[in-house]
Amino acid sequence: MGERSGYMCAENFLHILPQKIFKHMKKALLLTVLLGTFGLFGITYGQVCSGNIGENIFTDGDFGSGTANLLTPDPMIAPGYSYTTNPPPSDGYYVLSNNLGSWGGLYATWLPIGDNSTDPFGYMMVVNASFSPGLFYEQEVEGLCENTLYVFTADVINLIKSGTANHTDPNVSFLIDDVVQYSTGIITKTEHWQTYGFTF
Repeated sequence: MGERSGYMCAENFLHILPQKIFKHMKKALLLTVLLGTFGLFGITYGQVCSGNIGENIFTDGDFGSGTANLLTPDPMIAPGYSYTTNPPPSDGYYVLSNNLGSWGGLYATWLPIGDNSTDPFGYMMVVNASFSPGLFYEQEVEGLCENTLYVFTADVINLIKSGTANHTDPNVSFLIDDVVQYSTGIITKTEHWQTYGFTF
């Protein structure tokens, strides 16, 4: 229990950008991120097309900023997980924080890092996987245009220090309207942020 596996999503977690005319899309969609118990968040893309990137239509694509180390109250963004303000999160819990190095009880196997943005107070989402796959982020996106290609990217890091044994690496799937669009595969212990993304 506890430090079995850890995950972090950066500020600027979601970028959905119009790119070029491609195919018919719904006016709204439900974006869901599923975290597997055996796998989480260099740059790795699945099916990303080239072209001109337009303005970001999803303006709530980060977790905000603040001087408090932990964001309160519960932001209610992880339907399959419980929020905690007593870090580090146990299995099946998550927290929004701007610096893990400030936690008094940080697991020795976790990286004591801050958010992956230029904002020193930017919040990141820290998720400790439960034993069953679960939804750790869900957001409805409105204002999509027909005949438009969109890009989704997420900055992710496996929080477990490299060389650590007996910890399960994360594996993340991205779903749109309950259909898997892209899976990261096992996210290894590199101690570096990685960007994953796809177009739809």
